[in-house]
Amino acid sequence: MLRAALRGFVTLENGGDFGMPRDVDRIFEALVAALDRGFASLGAPR
Repeated sequence: MLRAALRGFVTLENGGDFGMPRDVDRIFEALVAALDRGFASLGAPR
């Protein structure tokens, strides 16, 4: 999942396909934060 997310992000960034005047660094930070929360929840005791 991590590899797919990062590859997708890099592919979009390199191709200029975000298509919106957004701060790409901020989008990347949000992606990393979301992945971190998701991975952390996998190891959480139930």
